[in-house]
Amino acid sequence: MESYSLIIGLVLILLCFIPIWFFHRNQTKGLRKLSKVFKQSLANNNLTVNQPEFWNNSYGIGVDDSQSKLIYIKLENDITREYVVDLSQIDKCSIQKKTKALSSGKDSFHTIEALNLVLTRKNVEKQNDMLEFYNVNEDRQLKGEEQIIEKWKKTIDVHIQKGKR
Repeated sequence: MESYSLIIGLVLILLCFIPIWFFHRNQTKGLRKLSKVFKQSLANNNLTVNQPEFWNNSYGIGVDDSQSKLIYIKLENDITREYVVDLSQIDKCSIQKKTKALSSGKDSFHTIEALNLVLTRKNVEKQNDMLEFYNVNEDRQLKGEEQIIEKWKKTIDVHIQKGKR
């Protein structure tokens, strides 16, 4: 009788941990793929980044301090969007936050639908760069993207100020 209880207990424990294990495995697999693509892009562009940042297994960003260049990667399914931006050509960095107003009875609130980092070029004839940090259509919940985008805005602002000296 006790051996049946032991077996049932072990099976229940396995049933609880198997989904957690699969989730963790998929997360690390996605991060490895993103890291590999990011490193390949660094090599292709002859860049060196000391402190890259990755989030949501889809986004990667970093700055080559010696060349004052920013690299941004976004993986969408099997498509890689890569931006390499010379920060000496950037005049301003700003955060674009797209929100949507929702109401429930008397209460109303705003939800964030997108977070983008907008890099305004010194040459007004060239198009500004818009780097996506969050999109509600791809990930339903924010997971620290507001803090990440603020951090990178400050980092880019430092490089812009260095370029103005």
